[in-house]
Amino acid sequence: MARTEEKKRQLTHKDYTVAWVVVLEVELTPAIKLLDDEHERLPRSDKDDNNYILGQSGQHNVAITCMPYCGTNAAAHTVTNMLRTFPNIRFGLLVGIGGGVPRSSETSPEEDIRLGDVVVSTPKYGHGGVIQYDMGRWEGDGHFKPQSHLNSPPSLLLNAIKELGSRHSLNSGRMDQYITDGRTERAAFPGRDQDRLFRSDYAHVSGNGCKTCDRQKTITRGKRQSDKPVVHEGLIASGNALIRSPQHRDKLRESWDVDCFEMEAAGLMNDFPCLVIRGISDYCDSHKNDAWQPYAALTAAAYAKDLLGVIQGHHVIAEPTATEKVNAPKQDSDSRLSAQDLAPLNDRLNILEQRLQTWDWKLGSMVDRRDSSGQVRELGHRLETLNARLDGLETMISGANSMQSRANQLNERVLELETAMAKATGRSLGETMSSLDYNRLDVSEYGTVGRIEAGRAVVVRKGGGPTRILFKQRFDRVPHVQITPERLSTKNFKNFWLYLYNPGWPCVDQEGFEVGSFIAEGHQIIFRWLAVEIV
Repeated sequence: MARTEEKKRQLTHKDYTVAWVVVLEVELTPAIKLLDDEHERLPRSDKDDNNYILGQSGQHNVAITCMPYCGTNAAAHTVTNMLRTFPNIRFGLLVGIGGGVPRSSETSPEEDIRLGDVVVSTPKYGHGGVIQYDMGRWEGDGHFKPQSHLNSPPSLLLNAIKELGSRHSLNSGRMDQYITDGRTERAAFPGRDQDRLFRSDYAHVSGNGCKTCDRQKTITRGKRQSDKPVVHEGLIASGNALIRSPQHRDKLRESWDVDCFEMEAAGLMNDFPCLVIRGISDYCDSHKNDAWQPYAALTAAAYAKDLLGVIQGHHVIAEPTATEKVNAPKQDSDSRLSAQDLAPLNDRLNILEQRLQTWDWKLGSMVDRRDSSGQVRELGHRLETLNARLDGLETMISGANSMQSRANQLNERVLELETAMAKATGRSLGETMSSLDYNRLDVSEYGTVGRIEAGRAVVVRKGGGPTRILFKQRFDRVPHVQITPERLSTKNFKNFWLYLYNPGWPCVDQEGFEVGSFIAEGHQIIFRWLAVEIV
């Protein structure tokens, strides 16, 4: 689309407000081809070894650069130089290919992730849109706990994602047209028959294709109504290690419901306001090859251009520069939040700290008993360590960001103590359940609500009958209850929602509900629930 045959316009370094970062040549090609207008090159600043393609996309002047090699360190180096040369960059788009995380067989074809689809980094489960998979630890139950928290994309981009998603649902987006405009012979759609997902236990045979692989080992998936790529908004896992293991892929999906893997974003999210856009070119297994890369790179670039099209130029200019955002003291940005914004978070912290004090007393009394087991005594020592860590958190409280960090760490401690109590006592913890964040629960669909209770409890089934979780409050009538598992220790248990409108299984009475039917003996599960009494 860029006009290269005419004399190119030449702007100044200060005129460029959007950074477009790619890693591979196959990603650079559609980025250039989809420019509305290509500009004359400008000299680089001292010590900047990047090459730039400059141009216009919609209302924005865009600087495109291709990283010299993959990885988080290369990404950080590239962007540092870029911001030095183009001081008025407001945000960046990391656009290219990634490895997709297919869904379970129960997932609808449209919600399943297929080759050629696009994944956009979007905040979810308390994470900013990107999880660093090579910085954290694997728990005994197979759950991965990240050790670093990466920032969310700017609100300007998150709002644009919502608007564009609505436009796509109304078939008014322009992504499909941009795919047509940017298509080359190399970037043609390979055909859905070339989209093969092999079983996790079946390794690739040989070569750069799967011609010699056993087709009987592929997973049968539902057919979509259209071959058009689907856009998924969710978490992207990022790190320096190339993932070619379906076992690791599936574990991250089970732990955090990630949609995609890539290798650059983790090096940028905390030092550069940006959004990650990845076209799916493989399934992160040994069958990974290059066949889908050109088309996947094109679908990602088409979405990025469509996204820029819904953002007004003057809104971008009104944003602080990327350098200003990175260098701004955290308290400056926090001070723009009102007391009303901070109140729900304060309430949540108070609840968590009260819960910790309760467990402190309970575990302490258990340790003092003569018949206490060695396991319980060990839990007491762990509690002392946890409390010491919590004391250290007080020095971090200096605004909303520090409060959020404190809340996240308190949540981790609460979850750890819940598990410890369940293992030590062998009973369900309905009486020690912790409240959820009420602000994240949408109950408007239930009409007039009399009372609401939200909670979480660890259940370890020891056998000898069902396990019951008790409500803190007794309802006058059988409430409408929704239950969902938060974390599982067995793959035999599937995620689900229960909608209970009537008395009976598994909601026994107004005081609680039984969950033992769903848990194999010896297994542990953490339930979240929302109980609503309709009046």
